[in-house]
Amino acid sequence: MKRKLDGNTERPEKLEDLWERVQKIWADFLHKLYESMPKRLEEVNNHKGDNT
Repeated sequence: MKRKLDGNTERPEKLEDLWERVQKIWADFLHKLYESMPKRLEEVNNHKGDNT
C-alpha cells in the first residue's frame, strides 16, 4: 500500500483524498487477486495440493 501511495506524484490535499486513493488501491488489489484465482486453483490442482 505504501509503495502504491508513494508512487503518486501528487500528495493528497485532504484526508478524504488520501482515503479515496487507499480505497482505489485496495479495490484494484482485490480485483487482481480475484482474477488470478482460477489460475491459482488450477496450479494447486495440477500439483495435487502440494506447493505450487
